Amino acid sequence: QHWELIPHDQVPKGMHILDSIWSMKWKRDLVSWQVYKHKAQLNVHGGQQQYRVNYTETYSPVIMWFSICMLLTLLILNKWHTCQIDFVMAYPHTAIEYNMYMKLPKGVMTQKGDSKTHVLKLVKNIYGIHTS
Repeated sequence: QHWELIPHDQVPKGMHILDSIWSMKWKRDLVSWQVYKHKAQLNVHGGQQQYRVNYTETYSPVIMWFSICMLLTLLILNKWHTCQIDFVMAYPHTAIEYNMYMKLPKGVMTQKGDSKTHVLKLVKNIYGIHTS
C-alpha cells in the first residue's frame, strides 16, 4: 500500500518520473559466515528529486556517542529509570505530501502492463525519498 499502479498517460505533463533502484543484501550466519537469506528492497532514486518540487527540506537527527554515555552516567548517578522506544517502522508509513511517480523496475511486469505503459504513483514513503 505504498504505491498505486497507474497508466503512464495519467502522469501530469512536465512531472519528472523518478527511477527505481533495487537494494540487494545477504544475511549471513555469524559463526559459519554462510549466507542463509537473500533480501531485496525496492527503493526510489532520491538523488533525482528537485528541491521545492518534490521536497522542501530534509532533517536527520544525529546524536554523538559522548551524549549517550553522559546521559547513561547521569541515569546511574541519579538512580533514574529509562524506557526504550523503537521507531524502526516510523518513516516507511508516512504519507507523502507531494505527487511523486516512480518507474517500474526493469523486468517487472504486471497483469495491467509493464514499465513502458505503467508507473507507480507513490502514496507513502519508501526508502530513498527526501521527505519534507
